[in-house]
Amino acid sequence: MRAHCQPSDAEARRIAGQRRLLIHAIKWYSIDVSAEIRQAGERPMNDLALKIYRPRKAAAKGFWRTLGIPARGAKLHQLLNDGVSYNVYKRLAKIAGIEQQELARYAKISPASLGRRAQTGQFTPAESDRLYRFAEVFNAACELFEGDAETTRRWMLEPVTGLGGRRPVEMLGTTAECESVLDLIGRLEHGVLV
Repeated sequence: MRAHCQPSDAEARRIAGQRRLLIHAIKWYSIDVSAEIRQAGERPMNDLALKIYRPRKAAAKGFWRTLGIPARGAKLHQLLNDGVSYNVYKRLAKIAGIEQQELARYAKISPASLGRRAQTGQFTPAESDRLYRFAEVFNAACELFEGDAETTRRWMLEPVTGLGGRRPVEMLGTTAECESVLDLIGRLEHGVLV
């Protein structure tokens, strides 16, 4: 008779398969859960099962509310055409946990332009659109990582195999690149590894 804490052969194979899948996802998408894997040797393997992702819609609304802009719709379109305020830019940098100058660099806003925007308090429509792209990708990635802003920040700043070795923050200059990042996040949410 088997001891109660030992899984059956079928259960052991299932757990081993889940672990291989998790390790593959970590390597492929640069997700750092090394502490989770290290602890696996110290506890039963069935604790390492993959979690089912359930998006937090309320958290997404809170993100846009905290940022001070609407997430979608005519009000957002008007705001982007008028130009977002400098205060929104400062809040976005704070939420993302990066320096304001870094955010400007990722949004392709030159230091001279940033200085002018600080004086006028308003960004141009093109700059506003790039800031919105950053916010949209950061929010989607934060939902993917279940609200963990630090993991989201690290993921955005590190090369990702699913993006051809590019960092997500490098892919916010054009709509096509931004959509590629959002597409990857969507595939990860649904468990598609390629």
